[in-house]
Amino acid sequence: MTTSLKPIAPALPPEPARSGILDFVAAPAIQTLSDEAFQTIENQVIAVVNAELGQRLTSANIDQPDPALKQQVETAARRALMRVLSEKRIPYSGTVEDRFVQSILNKLLGYGWLEVLLPPQRDVIEIMVNQEGSLWVIPRGSSQPQRVLDVQPSPADVMLVIGKILGGANRRVTEAEPRMDARLPRTRRLPHGARIHVVIPQIAVGEYPILNIRLYEQEPIRPATLLSWGALSQEVFAFLTNAVKQKCRVMISGGTGTGKTTLLSALGNFIPAEARIVTIEDTVEIFIDRPHVVTLEARPPSMEGKYGVSMSDLVVDAMRMTPQWLIVGEIRTGSAASALFSAQMSDHPGLSTIHALSPEAALERLSLLMQIDPTTTRIQPAAIKKLVTQALDLIVQLEYINGVRRVTRVTQVADTLQHGDVFLNDLWRFDPATTTWHQLADLTKTR
Repeated sequence: MTTSLKPIAPALPPEPARSGILDFVAAPAIQTLSDEAFQTIENQVIAVVNAELGQRLTSANIDQPDPALKQQVETAARRALMRVLSEKRIPYSGTVEDRFVQSILNKLLGYGWLEVLLPPQRDVIEIMVNQEGSLWVIPRGSSQPQRVLDVQPSPADVMLVIGKILGGANRRVTEAEPRMDARLPRTRRLPHGARIHVVIPQIAVGEYPILNIRLYEQEPIRPATLLSWGALSQEVFAFLTNAVKQKCRVMISGGTGTGKTTLLSALGNFIPAEARIVTIEDTVEIFIDRPHVVTLEARPPSMEGKYGVSMSDLVVDAMRMTPQWLIVGEIRTGSAASALFSAQMSDHPGLSTIHALSPEAALERLSLLMQIDPTTTRIQPAAIKKLVTQALDLIVQLEYINGVRRVTRVTQVADTLQHGDVFLNDLWRFDPATTTWHQLADLTKTR
């Protein structure tokens, strides 16, 4: 794309700011300024500022920006920009100078192009870059990605942001390790925090790296918020919080993006304040506002298969920390399921999530995970069923219905097998036709 450049008539008042990023007014010798030329000028200015202040431009300045440093960077950028544009004989307006400088500040003291996509600029829950360079977001309250056309970072821009994010987490992505998970902690600059997944072009077939940024909630979801979303009724929520207070062992089941972790966090805030809670996750997402919480995060192994710490490892560690409640972010392996259920059988109440489309599918998935996991393959299917009945009290099912996340079933797991199978009894069901919840039975499996 190019931007036409028109000469300024000195006697006329300044033109109002235009919506494009290039608000340039050029000398007659220069008729157009392309995006490439804009990028070249910006890179020249950044190189000058880096040479002057580079040692102070670290990842820490993103999370905790220093106002004095920001002022120094801005002053240096304006000075360098004026020099570069003068050398190129390009007159310019104050508006374009401000836009140039803001873009440079975002790159040096922020996340560059990503800044305009993060809250509060846009209310989204996920940001995605695909290997051909397309940019997508999922707005809050939606499950459908939407294409972003007004932000077009280059491959180098995307890699620069990835480097800043991973650098802040003391991680990096290389040809030897071309894929990486990380997280952005909650800070003053980004109070939401986020989960990051990166795959670079050695694996991603394209010019761009693949980047997924899943934003967390800024604060624990309160009951009133869940109710306002229509996720469940006040009666269903009261039923679930009462189950937590009775120390029931609850598993939340649902598909991608149905709000499993959100509901788990909300229920976790009804655990007694004096209880010692240990949370275990692949990537930290759970947000529990309680005074006595220990948070453990799994770590993937290196390319050599070393230094990994699995979810099941952390469950074992948690049991040595005198927990009164165990919370597992998502059960993805048989070893994690076995370790959690063993703990819950030993009088430790817990909350967990699993990716499944129904309570029945959740139990089938648990069984399959334990049968294919090398560490749990010796457990026979009949023993797995018995384990489930002794370690699980309730399954809460979440679904997306007509664009709204709903609790669709609350199901009790019987404490004995019936005809050799786990017996499930629905206590609550959602009726999509009337958008109401109906109680079918009372909770009988108490502790």
